[in-house]
Amino acid sequence: TSLSHVELSLSCACLLNHRHSGKTALVEKLRDPLAERRGMVVWIKFDSQQQEYPMINICRGFDEYFRSLLCGDSTLLQEIGSAIKESLGVNMTVLRDLIPALGVVVGGWPESHYNTEGRETYNLILHCIKKLVNAIARPSHPVIVLFDDLQWSDDASNEIIRMLVTDESSRAAMFIGCYRDNEVDANHPVSQGIGAILMALVPLAIVNLGNLDRESVNDLCSDVLHLSPRLTRPLAEALHSKTSGNPMFVRQLLCSLSEDGLLYYSASERRWRWDINAIRIKAVADNAVDLLIAMMRSYSPELRWLLQIASCLGFRFDMTAIALLASASQEMALADDSLISTHIQAAVAGGLLIEESADVYHFSHDQIWLAAYSLTPSADRNSLHLRIGRQLRKKA
Repeated sequence: TSLSHVELSLSCACLLNHRHSGKTALVEKLRDPLAERRGMVVWIKFDSQQQEYPMINICRGFDEYFRSLLCGDSTLLQEIGSAIKESLGVNMTVLRDLIPALGVVVGGWPESHYNTEGRETYNLILHCIKKLVNAIARPSHPVIVLFDDLQWSDDASNEIIRMLVTDESSRAAMFIGCYRDNEVDANHPVSQGIGAILMALVPLAIVNLGNLDRESVNDLCSDVLHLSPRLTRPLAEALHSKTSGNPMFVRQLLCSLSEDGLLYYSASERRWRWDINAIRIKAVADNAVDLLIAMMRSYSPELRWLLQIASCLGFRFDMTAIALLASASQEMALADDSLISTHIQAAVAGGLLIEESADVYHFSHDQIWLAAYSLTPSADRNSLHLRIGRQLRKKA
């Protein structure tokens, strides 16, 4: 049976169904100890599709933080709202269009008649964001700000990050930045930002995460298949030789082996079995993205189309836009919202998507997002983006 089916999800959904993979798992792990101290995580995910909108991802991360705050402890909500009003005053209205949920937290936007433009407005926004972080991060309610996929951050965002991290008045905020060092050279803004932080003598720990070694891959296989490391070692060695220990690649290859019947559950023996010789000679893609693309091509045309459209909207998307585009599509007959939802939920069950909140989803890993985006030939992407943009504008 497929690894995404019910019987396997009971035994190893934590890994193979990868509903919470990568940085999503990190965010969840950070939330529990923080919650004991009334703290929260601000997750800011940068997106290569939205680099042309300065600061949009930072503002969206804070907006989602405030939306989460509205659903939590009312005492904490009132405490943070009061701290923000005291710290920012009427200047907070400069954030009205950038962080809409902030207005709800503070009980409504104050009247303001400030008249700024250009660099003056930009400087005021920077000032307010710094004040905002100091207001939400107090010893009584600390905050961790996670900057994810910094290799795609824009210049304005990098300026904000340097300002926040080097702010000596910040005493209850911890900043974590994640990026792919193979996409960041010495001239990249991230490298320059790290240099500026070091020059400011801010305590900074750099953790390099490499690929898994053979023993770690074997531990992974042993945990997932509920077998002793001695039994899974041949499988782990074959996986490592084909993936070089890339965790994402290992996981996807396991799913692919299951779908091909080379890894299967034996009901009579009540354990997982595999055809090690066939696995060793099996031709696989050179990387996780190519493997994912090959797997996605086996999906139904409707699901593939939805993944393509969603990937064009970015790492994160909402069902309203998907439903609007589906209803206007002449390529794919998706009769109603319930059918669209069925396909989306199938992608969630398969670990491709994660449901953030009602009707808001994001791809479970940026490599999965990239694979979905790659389903559209590069020569056709500009025209697809144009059609999507025109349709959204028409219905706006």
